Amino acid sequence: QFSPQIFLLSAVSLNLFSFVGSAIFVAKLPSIIPEQMEEKHPLEDIKDGFHYIRGHGVLLILVFVSFFMNLFISPFYIVYLATNNQWFGGKPQTLAYFEFSFFVGMAIGGIVCGKCKIRFPGQANSWSLAIVGITVLVMAFSRNLWGFCFWNFAAGLALPWAHIPL
Repeated sequence: QFSPQIFLLSAVSLNLFSFVGSAIFVAKLPSIIPEQMEEKHPLEDIKDGFHYIRGHGVLLILVFVSFFMNLFISPFYIVYLATNNQWFGGKPQTLAYFEFSFFVGMAIGGIVCGKCKIRFPGQANSWSLAIVGITVLVMAFSRNLWGFCFWNFAAGLALPWAHIPL
């Protein structure tokens, strides 16, 4: 069994290597030269973006829903810590199980969703968020570690369907 210090060092090291690897691959990408060089202030771009979104009702709803979804998902990671401490003994390995189950679900869900032809992306987004909400609700009653991880995996399966089709 690993000590928390070794687990933390391993997690930070893996994160470091993944960022360094990403930076190397991004640096190898060819330069993209814009067709026309128009000098605009960033605030003008933001203003143009808001005008565009305002003119498209679906995008306006999507931005609104995405804002609140991210606002409510952010504290969920604190819930992970509290759940781990109160229900599962506070071990760092348990947090790794939580994140790994979600990651595997998202990887599988992303691959499957990416291969599907979605005709109604707005409906896919709505159903996906509803399913994620239900899985999180069920997790609130899953005091068994493997049940909690299963519902976390299910949330990971459903989440890509909210973003990829859009």
